[in-house]
Amino acid sequence: MNELNFRDLGGIPFSDGKGCVPKGLFFRSGKLSALTKEDLPVLFVSGDEDPVGDMGEGVRRAYQQFVDAGMKNVKCHLFKGDRHEILNE
Repeated sequence: MNELNFRDLGGIPFSDGKGCVPKGLFFRSGKLSALTKEDLPVLFVSGDEDPVGDMGEGVRRAYQQFVDAGMKNVKCHLFKGDRHEILNE
């Protein structure tokens, strides 16, 4: 991997102008072609009061399916008290 090309993508503004990508969460690599589908990062984000995500249960089930399928870099975060549009609440 070209370590000089590895960088944190934190600080890139969201398209709606209401924030930016958190530092230390998303990175760019110089050798993305070496990644396998199991290496790709997946982040499930929802509110724990979201009826679309079955109050968090559907999101947890989807997360577990990815883990069971062998994905190595899967995370799930449910925001307490939030519903479907977590960036607008």
